[in-house]
Amino acid sequence: MDNYNNRRTVNPDTAGLNKFFVKVYQYMAMALLVSFVTAYIGVKFFAQQIAAIFTNPIMSLVMFAVMIGFVYLFLNVFTQILELPSEC
Repeated sequence: MDNYNNRRTVNPDTAGLNKFFVKVYQYMAMALLVSFVTAYIGVKFFAQQIAAIFTNPIMSLVMFAVMIGFVYLFLNVFTQILELPSEC
């Protein structure tokens, strides 16, 4: 019984994999471009409104609470996925 001589062959045609990664990087570049345009518009046209939001202590607390809420939501969903992976 020669069970240790199972050689795995790798398909040398990597065109499909390269095509997939090109598509992924294109999506990432588009997302980065959208982020840049959004930030530029926010800074260029809404600088006073953004400064008013960040200098108001109540709004800072509200934004902090929203951030903590997102963390709680993420952790809650993540623990449910770990507990019951077959139902997700």
